[in-house]
Amino acid sequence: MEHAIWIFPLMITLIFLGIPIGFALFILAEVIFLTWDIPSIVLSHTMYATLDSYTLSALPMFVLMAHVLFKAGAGEDLFEFANVFLKRVPGGLAIATIIACAIFAAISGSSAATALTIGIFAIPAMLKRNYHKHFIIGVVGGGGVLGILIPPSGLMIIYGDITETSIGKLFMSGIIPGILLALLLIITVVLLDKFKYHTSAMSTEKATWEEKKAVLIKAGPALMMPIIVLGGIYSGIFTAIESASVGTVYGAIICIHRLKAKDWLEILEETAIYTAVLFWVIKPAVVFSQGLSMAYIPQQMTEWVVAQGVGAVSFIAIMTVFYLFMGCFVDGVAMLMLTVPVILNILETLKIDLIWYNIIFILNAEMGCVTPPFGVNIFILMSLIKGTDIGEVFKGVWPFLLAMFICLVLVIMFPFLATWLPSKMG
Repeated sequence: MEHAIWIFPLMITLIFLGIPIGFALFILAEVIFLTWDIPSIVLSHTMYATLDSYTLSALPMFVLMAHVLFKAGAGEDLFEFANVFLKRVPGGLAIATIIACAIFAAISGSSAATALTIGIFAIPAMLKRNYHKHFIIGVVGGGGVLGILIPPSGLMIIYGDITETSIGKLFMSGIIPGILLALLLIITVVLLDKFKYHTSAMSTEKATWEEKKAVLIKAGPALMMPIIVLGGIYSGIFTAIESASVGTVYGAIICIHRLKAKDWLEILEETAIYTAVLFWVIKPAVVFSQGLSMAYIPQQMTEWVVAQGVGAVSFIAIMTVFYLFMGCFVDGVAMLMLTVPVILNILETLKIDLIWYNIIFILNAEMGCVTPPFGVNIFILMSLIKGTDIGEVFKGVWPFLLAMFICLVLVIMFPFLATWLPSKMG
């Protein structure tokens, strides 16, 4: 164990130097291979072989689906739908934003895409109604994190590939915690409104049935997507991997009348770039994991943890603190690839349910998305709200971070919140 301790300070050093995660992981893998005299051919073979992954084939499809919906303005439809139905509710615009984020999360699989898509329409509307900037940041940032918890989730696909866990069951595990977190975020908005944490003028206009009918018809096709995709997985009509294709085709059909040929070319280009960047993080991480395993490092770590008498809950608490620290500096994919391959052997030895731990990890990753100074959603929101400083960011996100932490504690205390629905699948 003592011979491997230097790997982790080196990992942290590379991250703090600003080296892209993919390159940092590749450097770490190469150092491990050279230090333990592992043949270099293993590195190139692993990089090539792991590209042939049926599970990961779903990622480009979900990325394509998200870009199609974003380009076609599905986010605007969902925001208008929620806003019209909550028009006279105190704090209704903020609640509508969170509901729109929750629905878009169920068709995008990305936190950043959810925050950006809904934020583009919600932020100007809230600024117009005199909401404080810090409150807007908290609402959109908090709602945006639902993108990686409510299925389909890109992080769940990567996690399932690493741990060899059913993607369908991982997707189902996110539904109840996702609904719970959305409710906690809405309760946070209601409490902040009650105690006048922000300034807003409640709309005195009541939405007519004609308005409600119009937005329902407009948003209806997008609202059907989660039902089709998740319903198909749960009922066994198609697998979680096949659902990516079903969702993409359905998204293309309902959006085709809104998109021009130029839009499709941009969508394909953006999908290819994003997928390539994503895979450049995943593949070096697989090689890094392979190097660790061949150097017997995870096994040594497991023996050490067991020898210290660390139990499942204690280990989860330690990892939660570590994730909160990591979330200040790297995104969810990096957190996943840097930790799960290393601790997988420990999780299995301590008999920690991998589906349960998936939700625990994702809730931690969500907090990282809105944790200053480098939370990915923070950068998106600061680009959408000009003149925002880090003080306003922290002032805005902390009540919503508290809601996320409460959700995390509840999932740790009551594992069935994550495991009950997957257990009902065939």
